[in-house]
Amino acid sequence: MTPVLIPQLESDTPDTELLERCWDFVERLTEHSLESVRGAAYFEVLEQLLNADGLVEAVWPYMRERTRAQTVTMLDSYGVYLPGINRR
Repeated sequence: MTPVLIPQLESDTPDTELLERCWDFVERLTEHSLESVRGAAYFEVLEQLLNADGLVEAVWPYMRERTRAQTVTMLDSYGVYLPGINRR
């Protein structure tokens, strides 16, 4: 997250192709048959989005269905509500 994704998400001109490829990979990790791999994706990627304001909103357009659903569940569990994402 830190060396690749976060700088792109915080950039005024992110590399959209890179972000799409990264989130395709994250989506595959969240679909993996091993819980340890799915858990690593959750803790090492999704939870890291909570470390700075605006990261969830910045990455939302690149996320796929499964990572969006997991992100909404994570936000709800932490009591974090974001307009347009998990707050209507």
